Amino acid sequence: MRSLILFFVFLAFPIAGFAGGGPTPQTHERESYGGEHTVPDYINLVEWTETEGGNGHFYAILPDSVHWFEANEFATNLFYGEAPGHLATVTSPEENEFIVTSVIGQIHSPEAPDQFWLGAHDASAAEEFRWITNEPWAYTNWTPSEPDSIGWETAVSIWGFSDEEEHPPPGLWSTDLPDNRERYLRTTRFWSIIEWDGLQREPVPIAIENLRNLAQWRSADGGNDHWYAVIPYELFWVDADEIARGLALNGVSGHLATLTTQHENAFIMSEVVFGIEDERFMDQFWLGAKMYQDQFGQWNWTTGELWAYSNWAPGEPNNIFDEKILSIWGWTNTDYFRPPGTWNNAPEDNELANYYQMWSLVEWESTSKSSARSEADFDLKQNYPNPFNPSTQISFRLPQSSSAELAVINTLGQKVKTLIEGHLGAGEYTFTWDGCDQSGGEVAAGV
Repeated sequence: MRSLILFFVFLAFPIAGFAGGGPTPQTHERESYGGEHTVPDYINLVEWTETEGGNGHFYAILPDSVHWFEANEFATNLFYGEAPGHLATVTSPEENEFIVTSVIGQIHSPEAPDQFWLGAHDASAAEEFRWITNEPWAYTNWTPSEPDSIGWETAVSIWGFSDEEEHPPPGLWSTDLPDNRERYLRTTRFWSIIEWDGLQREPVPIAIENLRNLAQWRSADGGNDHWYAVIPYELFWVDADEIARGLALNGVSGHLATLTTQHENAFIMSEVVFGIEDERFMDQFWLGAKMYQDQFGQWNWTTGELWAYSNWAPGEPNNIFDEKILSIWGWTNTDYFRPPGTWNNAPEDNELANYYQMWSLVEWESTSKSSARSEADFDLKQNYPNPFNPSTQISFRLPQSSSAELAVINTLGQKVKTLIEGHLGAGEYTFTWDGCDQSGGEVAAGV
């Protein structure tokens, strides 16, 4: 059996994106030595990719000042997807450098400590250090004079950044504080580095036909003739931004929507966001704006358009050093919400928060009405049957006489076969595709 992707003048092809089955935020009420405590959400989530010479593991910061013993317990109860974490184990200079630059180095909070717990401790009976994962203890990066007091100072931390003159260089290690329960309450508390082993995000196809509420803001209605739609998948902002740029409508690449006027904001809410009927419906949607690393306090549209209009929810934007990407509120039945159409700043994927996954608004900047797809202009029906063997029928309607092309496109965006190309009069048309390419060869399954 084969399935079909259609191309009709204005129809784009699927791209690989990330959706569904992603990380799920999980916090756990636990009985700790200080009483009832909620495991906080981690921040600065980042992957050390194999293409960068890494191990494919994910790392993050546990932004709560706790003792090593408690941090170790919390780490195993922090999940990325379905996998539990652990305090980070650093087994090479390259891994140490990655943690310093890409995890610790991306913290912009004045509350951050200058040391962070790692997943190593001294097995005091043997007076030797071990990783909690039992990985070989083959690499160390001790601060001068460390380790000391073996058997008493049994937990390992890594130095971060500080403005203090006598602060050790970032990335060096220290033996700081007992992990022993009896000594536990008398020791200093740090934030922690968490690691998840070998997790991967699974790509799924997202295509034009997977979107919701495709609508054009026509110039006749005071609009800009741009097209807008909803990406109905829970995505991190960085993934949504990449996917939107890869979605093409009539050869025009999309981007996360940039709302530069009050009227555009109102159109998005009334014609695109409103009316979605889905039990997974999100109450916020990503927009194409962010605050870049070297421009704290200054918001920018990703398209370079002038930042002249905003519609912030009351109290927003806040936490500008941490929350640097933009979403828009939709409709919700929850107790905690903001007026529909107002904006909210949120943490960026690679820098903060595992749980900021939302649906997204995508925009295409069409140059003319006649060059964009509209159900009012024509109607392309899904081929039937689909999947099929050996042939399938494709039907469409033209409201007026025009030039048209009906073609089959594979998942790489390559044209497999042109079924019709030329001038057609207004009316209903049906064509049969026999599953062969332009040269007559049978096409493999999954086109």
